[in-house]
Amino acid sequence: MHFRARRQDGLEEALDKARWTGKSYGGYWGNWCFLQLLKLGALPAYGLLLFVAAYFVVFRRKACEGGVKFLSKVEGRKIGAISLETYRLAFSFGVCLLDRAMAFSGSKKIKIDDECEKTIKPILESGRGAVVVTAHVGGWEMAGAELLKYGRRVFMPGTDGEDPRIRKLSESARKTKKISVNVSGGALSNIEAYSVLKGGGIVAMHADRYAGGRFARVKFLGEEVAAPTAAYWLAKAAGVPVVQTVCFRGKLFHYSARAFPPMDANLKTPNECASEFMSNLESAIKAHKYQWFNFYDFWK
Repeated sequence: MHFRARRQDGLEEALDKARWTGKSYGGYWGNWCFLQLLKLGALPAYGLLLFVAAYFVVFRRKACEGGVKFLSKVEGRKIGAISLETYRLAFSFGVCLLDRAMAFSGSKKIKIDDECEKTIKPILESGRGAVVVTAHVGGWEMAGAELLKYGRRVFMPGTDGEDPRIRKLSESARKTKKISVNVSGGALSNIEAYSVLKGGGIVAMHADRYAGGRFARVKFLGEEVAAPTAAYWLAKAAGVPVVQTVCFRGKLFHYSARAFPPMDANLKTPNECASEFMSNLESAIKAHKYQWFNFYDFWK
């Protein structure tokens, strides 16, 4: 019993050290520079990104360590810290960030084929709410903004470790409607999320990164990881389905969002839902391996 308790304490301590913080790289002036270039058009910003991605791969290797480990797992071979694969991942991440900035600033260039509607809309029309879970893949934030089109209340509990200056800079360039992120956490956030669901609304959550709270140990790319389970406990309490979505970049300025079949949190345990989520994510990112943006040690 004591051994098990010490083992659990050690696991939680290790996870706490590996916890995702939500803070972006690049600094205030780097973000400011890209926003200014976007005013001239996408191509100048993409051009600068060619060099910035190379800088991160060569001189900020620690920032790319998580991505290198992921690529090694998904490729089934060792990927070098300075390699074409690592560069492609860093560049792809930058492209999605620039596309997001363009979309939220009101640009009509960015197009999203949203196939999630045929899964989410019938649930909402039946009078029930829905927990929508996603991962940090492709254009996840742009796809999240699509949830506003249903005309229901959208609640997003989350983590905000961003530099306040960068957050303010991004908001100053934004012209589209935004889903506000509730970062208060705790019982009040849970009560509000439950209320939204019982009122037929949507609670949107990320479920691919451990940021504290309940979790399950599940298999992902051949090794156990800590998968958050808060979304599934919430869905179970409210008696609503869970819809997993992904949004990947295709050709230039074009994204496609799709949903997996809904999970019934009343028939499955939260741990089973977490396992299904990670299994779905694994199959999706194997087909889009340069669009899962994980840059910390996911497998601690």
